[in-house]
Amino acid sequence: QFGEEELSYTGNPVQSRDVHFAKQEKKERYELLKRSLEEYLKYASANTADSVPGRIEKLRTLMKDNNVSVCLFHSMDEHGSEYVADYAKVTEYFSGCTSDNAVLVVTASDACLWTDSRYFLSAAKELKGSGIRLMKSGEEGVPTVPQFLDRCLDNGMVLGYDGRFVGAERGAIYRNIASHKGAMVRGDFAPAEKIRENAPARPANPLWIMDGQPRPRL
Repeated sequence: QFGEEELSYTGNPVQSRDVHFAKQEKKERYELLKRSLEEYLKYASANTADSVPGRIEKLRTLMKDNNVSVCLFHSMDEHGSEYVADYAKVTEYFSGCTSDNAVLVVTASDACLWTDSRYFLSAAKELKGSGIRLMKSGEEGVPTVPQFLDRCLDNGMVLGYDGRFVGAERGAIYRNIASHKGAMVRGDFAPAEKIRENAPARPANPLWIMDGQPRPRL
């Protein structure tokens, strides 16, 4: 920029941040650069293939390829556990929400996540910029998951989910809603197996054999 010229700061006074930005032109230039950087980072995050929006986009592509209209995820494993191993954190993978009580529903044009009041604040932060709407379970005016499905399912549509991670009682409710609306259900739709790269392996820890004997109190 300065060619052969050597820059020398000898004898220059130390300039604090407050003094520097006291000059209106420099302050405005800084604010402009800051806004530009924030917009770029927002764009880059939203368009990164492995960001939550990128994962949702991959999911929608897979749904379209498999004729699935609505896809549903529960934050549970095959045993209905509340606290699951990493391999079963599929809802967290697609939403970025770490709530251990969450349901994610994705359609071609919408995505919603339900969780309870313990996670309202954290979920709002985690979902920011994801394009996923937070549905605060139990709050006035917020539909339940079955009510939402009843509204968005229609004749000929397909509701897809991984039946291993949906309890029998919930699965029966979803099938009844789909049947009532003239829709079909695919309980073998497991998109995470095709989209989730380097997924954690299932735990293979030694079993504790319980002999039925009472344990001493600690």
